Amino acid sequence: MLTLYPRSGLGFKFRFQLDNSVGVIDSDYAYSDNEGHIFLRMTNDNREGKTLRIPTGTAFAQGIFLPFGITVDDDAQTTRNGGFGSTTHA
Repeated sequence: MLTLYPRSGLGFKFRFQLDNSVGVIDSDYAYSDNEGHIFLRMTNDNREGKTLRIPTGTAFAQGIFLPFGITVDDDAQTTRNGGFGSTTHA
């Protein structure tokens, strides 16, 4: 599992943040219809009128890989397609 966070300096200086607090990328992204692309929606929520410009190629987020496990009684029957809302049940 990969968790995503904004770079801390941008958060402190500009209140730059992920819209969903923490991005969680799990194994079903690998063979998804979205070809495994990871998308982030960020918000510059500063209250001092600061303009934030991020030049192409500049790091603005970081990821941390975390170990995970599967329970012995996991009997999931559906195929997930990864991406936004893939864990929501209709």
